[in-house]
Amino acid sequence: MIVSVAPDALAAAVASVSKVTATVAETPVLAGVLLVADASGTLSVTGTDGLRSARLSVAAQVEEPGAAVVSARTLARVAKSLPGGVCSLEGSGAFLKVSSGRSRFSLQALPPKDFPAFPEVSPDSSAELPAEVLADLVGRVRRFASKDLSRPILCSVAVEVGSGRLTLKATDGYRLAVASAQLADDGASFTALLPADALAEAVAMASGAEGLSVGRGGGQWVVSWRGGSYVCRLVEGCYPEVESLFPKTSSCTLGLPLGPFLDALSRVALVAKENPRVRLDVRASEGEVAVSAASGEVGDASDSVGCSVEGTPVAVGLNYRFLADALAAFDGREAVSLGMSGEMSPAVLSSPGLPEVRCLVMPTRL
Repeated sequence: MIVSVAPDALAAAVASVSKVTATVAETPVLAGVLLVADASGTLSVTGTDGLRSARLSVAAQVEEPGAAVVSARTLARVAKSLPGGVCSLEGSGAFLKVSSGRSRFSLQALPPKDFPAFPEVSPDSSAELPAEVLADLVGRVRRFASKDLSRPILCSVAVEVGSGRLTLKATDGYRLAVASAQLADDGASFTALLPADALAEAVAMASGAEGLSVGRGGGQWVVSWRGGSYVCRLVEGCYPEVESLFPKTSSCTLGLPLGPFLDALSRVALVAKENPRVRLDVRASEGEVAVSAASGEVGDASDSVGCSVEGTPVAVGLNYRFLADALAAFDGREAVSLGMSGEMSPAVLSSPGLPEVRCLVMPTRL
């Protein structure tokens, strides 16, 4: 293999693909990336840990087609350090020679035949989606998915395409987010449970693409776009019916300025590291909500933010981390609506604008 490629393009591709490679592997080849140069003028970079697989292609000048497998972490560091200009890759037996300018590296290589074949998915169903829209929705809901790997369904994002809308749902049992956006294609139909972290990796790799395809089949799901694809095992099961968790009415609704409220919450949370509960007290006569927290080990703190108040004033306790994540789901908005109905009722956040976003946070005892 003899190929020339832009160092920054190589570095970006290897850095992205290395995220799906094994960090500690009994099979060393799973800690590597497969480089394949073909006569069409592309260099493909492929990685896998046995559960996830990703492949990206970059433009290259191919003098001699071929393949090589090298350590993903090492090549990523080398490619990032290279000076500008042109990077030359030359595979010869047990080594891959990398050079750019006056820099020269000779990296140990493994036989390409030992690298696992890239999974080929024949989707039973699929949908064409705007990459930017999907990435935006994923960024708003992914933090609501569980990190408890013993609950794979709650570690997933429910993706639904139908009636001209794309809807993503995520919950860990203590908080919930639903985000949706209008699609130009009214006929597309697709549903799947996709691991939240893997889905975030896939849309990050597809950054800059105009559109992408999401499909499922054979127990796997695939995100593909021009110049890349990402494959992972599908999560089997039924997602909880979460829409019914949103209260239909609230006894008290606050209109909060997003920035100032998030700032006040962040300040008060400085004393709530061990006990993550913060208390919200609505003061209708003063047109504000007071935020307070206390810790026997650290001390206490309080702050307040001016807001509009509709209904009967209430006091509630909420996990500040969950509340901060819910507020972050409305990034780009100036204000949020916070609906509450009492000490043991969930808090519901919403905001006008697109995409449509709704969040729910379960209360903690005061």
